[in-house]
Amino acid sequence: LMSHNVAEMCTPQITQEHLRLVDRVELMGSKSPIGLYTFDMDWRLIEVDERSHSKVTFKRFKMRQHRERVKEQKQTADFSVLDLINTDRDIRVMREPYTRSSDFFDTFDMAYRNYEAGEWELAKEMFEDTKGMLPNRADDGPSTVLLQYIKEHADTSQGGFAAPKWWQGYRLVK
Repeated sequence: LMSHNVAEMCTPQITQEHLRLVDRVELMGSKSPIGLYTFDMDWRLIEVDERSHSKVTFKRFKMRQHRERVKEQKQTADFSVLDLINTDRDIRVMREPYTRSSDFFDTFDMAYRNYEAGEWELAKEMFEDTKGMLPNRADDGPSTVLLQYIKEHADTSQGGFAAPKWWQGYRLVK
């Protein structure tokens, strides 16, 4: 998760193509709500190198040198996070379920807009769809969290899931 302040530091292409607005919250003591974004990846899709410990210990110095070179490359003026996102094999593999699911993002975006606008009955139905929409994956975390929030705070006195009267488009985090 990252705040809108961090998201605003990203290039427009990264923000539009790779980040997902998943909530707006107001923290205790703050004066205004902040947007929360996610850079969706599924870490379970990459293989972990399970070499024997002795081989890893033997190569520790070389590994440290490699990490230092990579760190130096990332500190140069011409380093591009977007290029890294698009070319790094592990990042591409972890992002793959999210890159081929425009229906998921379109539906999540509509659900989120309804949630924010206080149309919780519609939002609930759409989040229930997006929760399990991604291929070969457990439930979508943000959809699950927002569904739980709606279920816990909705006004059900009229038989539906209406936003409570105090709803302002964001939630207060204590």
